[in-house]
Amino acid sequence: MLRILALLLLPLAPAFAEQHPFEPIRQQEWPLWAQAFWPQQTQQRIPVYLHIENRSRLETDNHLIRDADGLDDIETGAVPLAYLDWWLEQTLDQTGLFVRSSNPDERYRIDIMLIEYQPLYTAEGEGGFWRDSESTFNRWYEDWQPGLRTQVGFNVQWHDRQRAEQRQFSSFLEARPCERFRGAASLPDGHHPEFAEHYRRSLIGQTTTALMHRVVYWLQRQHPEREQFHAIEALRDGRVEWRIAEPTQKVGEVVEIFHREDPERLLGSAQIIRVQQQRVQAYPLTLTPGSLTVGDLIKSYQPRTALPVFPARIIERNSCPAEEPQIEQENEVSEPTEPLAALP
Repeated sequence: MLRILALLLLPLAPAFAEQHPFEPIRQQEWPLWAQAFWPQQTQQRIPVYLHIENRSRLETDNHLIRDADGLDDIETGAVPLAYLDWWLEQTLDQTGLFVRSSNPDERYRIDIMLIEYQPLYTAEGEGGFWRDSESTFNRWYEDWQPGLRTQVGFNVQWHDRQRAEQRQFSSFLEARPCERFRGAASLPDGHHPEFAEHYRRSLIGQTTTALMHRVVYWLQRQHPEREQFHAIEALRDGRVEWRIAEPTQKVGEVVEIFHREDPERLLGSAQIIRVQQQRVQAYPLTLTPGSLTVGDLIKSYQPRTALPVFPARIIERNSCPAEEPQIEQENEVSEPTEPLAALP
């Protein structure tokens, strides 16, 4: 499918990619990401410490959340970081997988850096009279400014302190004024609803919302596997046996065995030698069968469930001219986007 993103990224991509290798959203998909919503899930929640930081070329302006009277204020403003922080917290909570913790030493930590944030009309440079004047000129004479673009970029890091693991994801999105549509998905209620309405109808709000949904989609795939315990039901010929509901364990897998009355007390390990329907057999490795008792616990892990993404139908399509130059985009998003592609 034809792409335009490669052409749009030429001025910024080298510097951005050098520091943060990124996976841009497919140009034809970003309006769907902007309208995505997450069904409430009942999976096990884990506490995460969430930190969001503005590292873009624009300063943070949380007064904008209170003072913005319309789209023009948002498109000529700076970064409403407090609102983005609240949005991410509410959306992560809505997935049913995470709950925000105030403990910076939490096992799981999410660091989100806003690396690029460029509203449609906001001029570059330090805030002040001259930038405000240039931004106003961009807004009043938009037809004379064919190069106006909205640009947003995120770098996300997932930390697991216990395993000393760190995973990273970066994404970038750029859009033209003609790509703006009627409104992005309704944002969570309860925090400056008037600003939220302006923001979801602005181009910077729509592109930022799309990218934040893409971030949440990546984060939910980092959700760790859920621990499960199965009681030993039989001891036969030096083997231990237990029952599982689903065939999630495999021959050759090494499992841990814990005391039946104290799930924190590790007794040893065993290796699975047979899986037949719902029954599993294993040989103890680091302890004798005689030291085990029916009822002792086998620990296993249930694979995480990938959440579906449900984008709403776009009520109003964008109206970019068909004669705009288009380039095939070689980079593909590595994460699957089937729920989006399935939208009629």
